[in-house]
Amino acid sequence: MNIKKIKKSYLLLCMVVVFIAIIGLVIFLRPIDHTSPSYPKKLVRADSLCENFPDSALVILSGFNVLKLRTLDKCYLQYLQLKANCKRKISYVQDAERLSWLINECERNGIGETNLGDLYYYSGCVYRNLKDDPQALFYYLKALGIYEKHINEKMLGRTNTQIGNILINQCIYANAEKYLKKGWVHSMKAGDSHWGCYALRDLAWCQAALKDYSSSLRTYKRGLKLAEATADTAMAAYINTQLASLLLNMHKYDDAEASITKALSYNFAEDRSPNLCILVKLYNKTGRRNKTMKYCEELMAKGTVYGKQLASRQLAEYYIERGDIEKGKKYCELTVALTDSIRKISAEESVTKMSAAYNYNILDKQKQKLEETKSRQTFLLIIFSLLLTIGVIVSLFIRRNVIYKRNEQNLRNIALEAALEENKKLILDNEERYKKEIKRINDIVQEKDEEIMALKRSCHSDDDEEDKDLCCIDVDEKILNSMIYRKFVAASKAPKSKNLLTEEDWQAIENIVCEVYPKMRNVIFGMKNMSTVNIRITILIRVGMKPTYIANLLIKEKSTVNSARKRLFEKNFGTYGSPGDWDNFIMSIR
Repeated sequence: MNIKKIKKSYLLLCMVVVFIAIIGLVIFLRPIDHTSPSYPKKLVRADSLCENFPDSALVILSGFNVLKLRTLDKCYLQYLQLKANCKRKISYVQDAERLSWLINECERNGIGETNLGDLYYYSGCVYRNLKDDPQALFYYLKALGIYEKHINEKMLGRTNTQIGNILINQCIYANAEKYLKKGWVHSMKAGDSHWGCYALRDLAWCQAALKDYSSSLRTYKRGLKLAEATADTAMAAYINTQLASLLLNMHKYDDAEASITKALSYNFAEDRSPNLCILVKLYNKTGRRNKTMKYCEELMAKGTVYGKQLASRQLAEYYIERGDIEKGKKYCELTVALTDSIRKISAEESVTKMSAAYNYNILDKQKQKLEETKSRQTFLLIIFSLLLTIGVIVSLFIRRNVIYKRNEQNLRNIALEAALEENKKLILDNEERYKKEIKRINDIVQEKDEEIMALKRSCHSDDDEEDKDLCCIDVDEKILNSMIYRKFVAASKAPKSKNLLTEEDWQAIENIVCEVYPKMRNVIFGMKNMSTVNIRITILIRVGMKPTYIANLLIKEKSTVNSARKRLFEKNFGTYGSPGDWDNFIMSIR
């Protein structure tokens, strides 16, 4: 009875601990909800119009008396004016201090976390218009943190694309590529094709800057397909221009011409200087002088300073080649002046980029500090969870001891009996394995003995096998029926001490072989390393003598004959070979 009461008490204690832990966890993780504060209905209506009808939203917002609004509503009003102006693509010309005041007030009064994310985003747009990329990047990153928290796919796509574009301007291409890929994915998830085109356009440019031309080409084509599907002619023209530039660098001139022609076919009132520069480079590289000069003249009239520099250089070269020194000199001087202007501009841009990169590093450090703060919070949460887990485990352990203490001795006895049974089984299994192992070893020993015997038999039969190399031979009947051949056959089977062949006999066998096979003379007198012994070996091979008989006729060891055959093949053919390779060569001679 007491055990049951203790069991219920500990169970109740565990439930209380878990309940308190859950409440603490919820309080710890619960975000402060500023997403839906109460605003006047007209402000809410203006907010709903800002996205698609910014002019109408500004008309509604202009009807408010700022002095009569409370601080929170005033912040919300100015935030909506900023949003509508950005949607209308009007530069927010107020100074940075006023914008900073608006941001500080909105952060302090809490206009709602979602609205605050939009405020950061449009503040970034303002600072981009003011050419302050580091400050714009700072606010875009803050907006990105909020959008990631609330999973706003549309704004995630736009913000990542904006950040990627800024990083491209700062020549931080690797990071830019990551943000642009995210921007494209989020934009397509949100169905925002226009910003998807922006992301693909900048991503392709970034990949080209990283020398990944194949990926850049695929990305441009994907962006162009998306722009044409959404009838976005301005974006299609822009992408075709950049695609033509990439194809020109890849020396694909026909494709480049098709792309730039398509770009010019759109009724797009943007600066035509980049298109004209591409046309000048294209026609110059393909040797079409008339078209090159035509677009050079147009660049001189309508182009930017970079376009005019390119055009003046081409015109100077053209007139100098034609012998018009005065015009050539004029355009050379103009090229030098334009080059000096570009150097000044480049120097200013380099300073700006270095400053921006430095500021980006500062922002990166701030981001790292924020991540460290989050890491500390995560660490505290883990510690809290561990303490909770330890408390639950301790409670369960105590409960287990109370329940199973009375059965401890029985469990010990059962465990002992089980251990004894296990040991018996183990002993029997070991005996069985020992017998099997002994049998396996005996089988291996027997198998090895058989292999040794087979090897011995193989060694004894090597000589016989080698003698069979020339069993199937093709010897002319004239040689086989000659008396000298028969004398050599008889002598080859006689003991070495009774081998009484004379020099005349050797000359006779050589003469009949050379008579039947005329090309043998070329072998005897033309091959390398042909000593008297080697000549005789070669003659005997051609009449079909086995190596054993050859050794007997020459009063040599069979191994000496084999070595001579092998050496003859290697000396004359310059490659590794066997005695049989030389035999095959000699037997092939007719």
